[in-house]
Amino acid sequence: MATDITDWLAWFAATIIEAQHRAMALVDFLIDATNCLIALVAC
Repeated sequence: MATDITDWLAWFAATIIEAQHRAMALVDFLIDATNCLIALVAC
């Protein structure tokens, strides 16, 4: 039973880390897109 819980926790931790990476990539994209739009409007 402990192995089942350990496997589940390992999967859950990996899923959380992947979600954090995706969230950081989305934030980076949004910042870049905003900076691009600001540059276009400033012309």
